[in-house]
Amino acid sequence: ALLADAAFSRNGVVPGISEAWLTEGSLHEYEGSHDLTVEQLRTENRRRGRKMLDITRQIVCELERQSCTGSAAGGMCLILYEKTLKELRIRDPFLGLRKLLAISFLQSGSGERCNAVIQFDEVGKVNSPFQRTLIEFDPNATRSSLGA
Repeated sequence: ALLADAAFSRNGVVPGISEAWLTEGSLHEYEGSHDLTVEQLRTENRRRGRKMLDITRQIVCELERQSCTGSAAGGMCLILYEKTLKELRIRDPFLGLRKLLAISFLQSGSGERCNAVIQFDEVGKVNSPFQRTLIEFDPNATRSSLGA
């Protein structure tokens, strides 16, 4: 209920995670990696014969945990900065390899479909503080509630 109340939108568009996938690899392997979508990553991995693990449930649970503890601005963002796969309760199927976490989500208000691809290192930790590790479901609301 807390998440639903925080995510209410007068336009009838609430935020949500559509899908989340984990795969081996590095952002440097993909041309145009700044705009890489989940679908492009899935297509490219099929071509390369790489496996992808559906972790949508774990990412939704992490958003719920952050919402309940107050760290996710009332469910309006997902904070992945300095997180590990273990902290996200994801068993690492690609031990010793770099990994990509690809999330497809909807923003509240506009209903815009967005993507985020985050690099994890060989031990399962987000490996760059400069990556997009704050996923905003409502950029206007999170800026005001986070003081940014």
